[in-house]
Amino acid sequence: EQSAVASTQRAMIWKFFDTSPVIELTNRVVGEIRKYHPPKPAADESATARERTRIVDHLRRQAPQWAFKNRMNIYQKARLGIQVEDAVIDAGYWPPLSKAVAQDLVEMVALVATRS
Repeated sequence: EQSAVASTQRAMIWKFFDTSPVIELTNRVVGEIRKYHPPKPAADESATARERTRIVDHLRRQAPQWAFKNRMNIYQKARLGIQVEDAVIDAGYWPPLSKAVAQDLVEMVALVATRS
């Protein structure tokens, strides 16, 4: 009986650190951004702000669906922010935009999770 309890506890701990939902969501988010908002050369701050607004508005429409499908714990949300920021930079977007998009996405996923 104790080994069954210990086995269950180990499984719960490993599930906490499972990042497969994070990787899946990161790929989906970056795919959506690239599809609907292709990277453009770095521009002035006002152009960056407008692009951020367009991307975040697009993500805001999708976030509830993603958040309900992928219930994330605090570790997974932190990994999501890091993964999205890096993936958006790798996709050709400039760093200030990628950081802002990652922060906004994590906030949206967290807010949706607290509402349900």
